[in-house]
Amino acid sequence: MKPEVGLDDVRADFFQTLARAFAPPIGEAIQRAFVEVLPDDLAAMSGILGYPTGDAIAALRAGMPEAGQSAGLLQIYSGLFLTPPAPVHLNTAVYLDGALLGGSEYEMRQWYARHSLSGTDRASSLADHV
Repeated sequence: MKPEVGLDDVRADFFQTLARAFAPPIGEAIQRAFVEVLPDDLAAMSGILGYPTGDAIAALRAGMPEAGQSAGLLQIYSGLFLTPPAPVHLNTAVYLDGALLGGSEYEMRQWYARHSLSGTDRASSLADHV
């Protein structure tokens, strides 16, 4: 007898599927799965969960024929994650405070100290990266 699948399991599968979709699409099998299987899987899971993803999945399906050609997915991935069109700062303080070592980073350091947490001498930045 198959155990009943709960909403928490479906939700976990949904977000794990999304996370895996952000991995580099290297290899023909992965690219084929992205093009042929991903939209159906996301639609099925979001339907069970009641997530309003209809328009996003329709747009994903519409872009698949173009993206699925030869190295199309890898080129799209590279454009999004390896060479973004705007400068990307990994330190969150740049976005929150407009500079490194701003108020948010100071507050984080105070919180770490208050709870007896600290990095190593070699680690000058906190784990506040996007």
